[in-house]
Amino acid sequence: MAYAFFRVPSAPEPGAVDELNRFLRSHSVLAVQREWVSAGDGSFWAFCIQYGEGTQAVARAGNQAKIDYKEVLTESQFSLYVKLRDLRKQVAEREGVPFFAVFTNEQLAEMTKKPARTGADLKAIPGIGEGRVEKYGKEILAAINEHAPGETTL
Repeated sequence: MAYAFFRVPSAPEPGAVDELNRFLRSHSVLAVQREWVSAGDGSFWAFCIQYGEGTQAVARAGNQAKIDYKEVLTESQFSLYVKLRDLRKQVAEREGVPFFAVFTNEQLAEMTKKPARTGADLKAIPGIGEGRVEKYGKEILAAINEHAPGETTL
């Protein structure tokens, strides 16, 4: 696994955006983390791109990239990922919402890499806020704890 970092200024700079897009199209991207850096006129988006080196863990379907988590995660992590994915499906059916409204595949994978133990661990995952932690946190942390025993708290 490797990382690349990009900075896209708030003022339109086609060169910076083009460079980022070129990189994304030409690599097997595993994760993208973005952060807004507020610095007055010098504000910018900071991107950290995690990508695979020498392995094709990403299969392309049209313009959408799909990650094969069985190749990206360890056997133990993938086992937990499958368990969390099944739980997400049950919760989505119970709530009458699409599965990705509960958690995305990327968020589930992040929960397995270093098993989340607290609500704060869940909130540290991009896209998971207080609302999701309050609504789904106890169930997801209980499933993680059952699979990988340790202390979990909200």
